[in-house]
Amino acid sequence: SLDRDEVLAAAPSAEEGRFRVPRIMGEA
Repeated sequence: SLDRDEVLAAAPSAEEGRFRVPRIMGEA
C-alpha cells in the first residue's frame, strides 16, 4: 500500500496528466 505522503505527492502529477492528455489528444 502507498503511504499518505506518496499518494499526496502522486496526486498532483496524476491530475495534471489526466487534464493534459485529453487536451493534447483533442488538439491533435
